[in-house]
Amino acid sequence: NEFQNIDMTEYLIGVLACEMPASFEEEALKAQAIASRTFTYYLKSIGKDITTDISTQCMYNNSQMKEIWNEDYEKYYLKIKNAVEKTDNLLITYNGKIISSYYFAMSNGYTEDSMLVFNENKDYLKSVSSLDEIENRNFEKNVTFSKQEFCKKLDINCENIIINNVIRSKSNRVNEITINNKTFKGTEFRKILNLRSTDFTINISNEVIITT
Repeated sequence: NEFQNIDMTEYLIGVLACEMPASFEEEALKAQAIASRTFTYYLKSIGKDITTDISTQCMYNNSQMKEIWNEDYEKYYLKIKNAVEKTDNLLITYNGKIISSYYFAMSNGYTEDSMLVFNENKDYLKSVSSLDEIENRNFEKNVTFSKQEFCKKLDINCENIIINNVIRSKSNRVNEITINNKTFKGTEFRKILNLRSTDFTINISNEVIITT
């Protein structure tokens, strides 16, 4: 396991570099450092291997940081290191136990219940309002597929695309969708098409346009 040979501070610097733009405010970087540290210790507490790829938390090494930051490498490295060191040993707990501190870039205005995403019933991961995010840039984004590409990815018949039985959660995310009599979980559909959210709408004309 590559993680075993990495110092925790060094690991978290690499995680922050990969998970959040270094240009963000210091307080945002500190919050990310606490969330990432908590998630790391949570994985260790349940005996799960910690990797340096996206299967747990993505991480950049020094070469990758230099490549993305160029002449700003030293400035951004020190900024992120400072955020990690200022939050040293800080963890998020619930009832005295380290939480599974899942995080994401942006919501649709509401967070989601962990039961609907990870099949985990956790009191501290329930859907709550996050309406300020609606004002974010790129709140909505279109992804376009040809009909043939769309059908191939979903492994469905492409003579006529029929969508029905779209079941959404209280936060408006798709829990289940049926296309040409084939039913997908929202999380499965998102993964297959590499969408950024399970809150999506589909418009079919000459092409398939999915808005997330």
